[in-house]
Amino acid sequence: MAVQIRIKNYIFPLELQDNPTAKDFGGKLPLQVRLVRSLNNEFTCTLQDPLVDDSDGATSRLQEGAVYYFSLWNAFVVVLRNVNISPYSVVHIGDIRGDIKPLFTNERVVTASIEVI
Repeated sequence: MAVQIRIKNYIFPLELQDNPTAKDFGGKLPLQVRLVRSLNNEFTCTLQDPLVDDSDGATSRLQEGAVYYFSLWNAFVVVLRNVNISPYSVVHIGDIRGDIKPLFTNERVVTASIEVI
């Protein structure tokens, strides 16, 4: 499934993972979300509906340019920098393809649309 995230005037291709959480996420598209920056490491938002939680594929080591689902907060997470969030864990939903430098902005809140293309 070809997916893109549109933030401001930038379009980022998103390659979804092959797991139950990513498939559930893809089935809920399109989405309009308000992403809030957290500690310069990530943008997060609370999803309207919970996703299937594939805890078998969970990780504590987040990678720059990847997107994750944090079931504890029902949160969609776009990671800006590699970070270890142990003892917490998240499910890898997908990877942004291309340069994510345009996401390094001083804005604390950005609106994003996520859609199948």
